[in-house]
Amino acid sequence: MKQLSKLMTKIKYIYNIFIELSSKKLIVLITKLTNILKFKAIDDESDKEKFNNILEDCLSNIKMNPLNPDLHSELANIYASNKNWYFAIAEYRTSMALGNTSESLFLSLALAYLEIKKNEIAESISKKIPKPIPREFIKKYKSTIPQPLNQFNHNRYYRMKTLSDKLNGLFEYSNFSILDVGGGDGAFSVFVPDAKYVLAEPCVNGISGIELPFKENSIDVVIACHVLEHIHQKKRIQFLKQLCLIAKKYVLLLNPFYIPDTYVDERLKLIVKLTNADWAKEHQDLTLPKLDEIKDFAEKNHYQYQISPNGSLTTTLAFVFLDHFVSISRKPDSLLEINNFYNTHPFNQLTNPELPTAYLVEISI
Repeated sequence: MKQLSKLMTKIKYIYNIFIELSSKKLIVLITKLTNILKFKAIDDESDKEKFNNILEDCLSNIKMNPLNPDLHSELANIYASNKNWYFAIAEYRTSMALGNTSESLFLSLALAYLEIKKNEIAESISKKIPKPIPREFIKKYKSTIPQPLNQFNHNRYYRMKTLSDKLNGLFEYSNFSILDVGGGDGAFSVFVPDAKYVLAEPCVNGISGIELPFKENSIDVVIACHVLEHIHQKKRIQFLKQLCLIAKKYVLLLNPFYIPDTYVDERLKLIVKLTNADWAKEHQDLTLPKLDEIKDFAEKNHYQYQISPNGSLTTTLAFVFLDHFVSISRKPDSLLEINNFYNTHPFNQLTNPELPTAYLVEISI
């Protein structure tokens, strides 16, 4: 009873304070709170500007020296400081592939994998760290619950799983070298954890996808996933020549191609109208490539090639709209369950040979 009495006394005291506050005092209090929040917003904006300046400086340096492993490691640290984990991982991996073997790099990469809840990969990387393994890694590892890749956006997951399965079939070893041209945030690196992975994405790591700075026959396999349709028609053949010159063994293209009688213009107009997606606008402006162009290129240059349909256009379109409308709804977590459902189905049930989303093109060098 005494404790209850004390509690009631405190509640009355607080209540009386609020009652005694005049409207002027309330205004002063609200003004102070507003100013605190305003200064916090200014600080956030200042931090953002500072981050962008540091990022731009590093990207400028890489553009002048694109194969410098230390610069890519520095860029990875910048992304990690801003919690852009997939960017950071792709850049740590790029730095490694370019020759960086520092202990700090392995630790940073292992910790970044834990941030995206990929414990198994993090543990594998940690074996390259000299013992004793730092406590920060052990503590983070024990407190992290693994998360499968199945919750990736379905359309992206399907592309990456297609490519990783293909690579596993082409190579008997897992540490092949790979150049991911136009690979965006570098998320594909997570699907090939043992490979010597290099990302080429100008806006992410300063390496141009049009003027690639790599020697001829220097990388086992070069991939370009959903990239060709974003290159101007007049530059596509030159782009393909460049990929084939760099590759030792294979070039893999996974791309939407123009398929007659599939309402290409109508569906792109609808996507732009409802989602305002930039990629769809580029598809409209640059037009989709044609399979005959790839066949002509390969045959003229005496390359052997294989072409296979990939995905289902109707499923892909459904997910384009689903992703958009769920993202603006109040239940974005529900998309994780939907992605998980589709991503765990057998692949042969999700490809429609007569109406595919894309085609996988394998060019043997």
